[in-house]
Amino acid sequence: MATVTIVERGCRGCTMCVDICPVQVFEHDAARNQAVVRRPEDCIGCLSCVYVCPSRCVDVGEVEPLRPFHRIEEHVALVERFLQEPTASRSLSGDDWEEARLDVAARLNALAHTVVETMGRGHKAVGRRAGALAAAHMPEMYDEVDLDTVLGALQRRFGAAFSLSYAVTDSTVDLTFAPCGLCAVVEAAGEKVGEAVLCEIFHEYLAALVGAFAGTTYRFELPQAGPTCRMTLTTAR
Repeated sequence: MATVTIVERGCRGCTMCVDICPVQVFEHDAARNQAVVRRPEDCIGCLSCVYVCPSRCVDVGEVEPLRPFHRIEEHVALVERFLQEPTASRSLSGDDWEEARLDVAARLNALAHTVVETMGRGHKAVGRRAGALAAAHMPEMYDEVDLDTVLGALQRRFGAAFSLSYAVTDSTVDLTFAPCGLCAVVEAAGEKVGEAVLCEIFHEYLAALVGAFAGTTYRFELPQAGPTCRMTLTTAR
């Protein structure tokens, strides 16, 4: 049976775990302004509370997370063959793609600034957390132990957003984006590439994403920012 615990000193009383739990494991203690575990025996181990908690103070044990096989690219191709129907992306026109690009750009900038307004200086931690969570949704790379192979897979996955090249040494990973997919988005918003909030969140996201697959924690530097961006990940000591 799943076990559910909350680190009380970390809970800020946001009630997000209370709201998201599909089986009402949690309740909000108004007097203490904290979430409490009321019905742990009802937990189904979906981990929604763990993912949503901004303080990362909820822990669910004795569960085995399921691999999201529907996200594996090879499985998508298999389903397409089975249904004898092409994916929706193949029927989109150039105007459809441009409309989608403008919509995503507006949403990315709005999201970045909403994160800052909500979290203040903690917005970089949100990027780190997002990268670690994203790694769990790329199951085709779970079994890879070679960082070069993992980076090659990321290169293919992000190919629609930017051209990524990389070089790996014993302690560093050098990434080059030419062009960076966020460059036009940031410049259109009148912000400086490399220093915009959206850039900062993405850098933290990518460092955590690569670090999750490498089994290490990276700090990073940004030697170059602009149409071509360079990012150097170094193993944290």
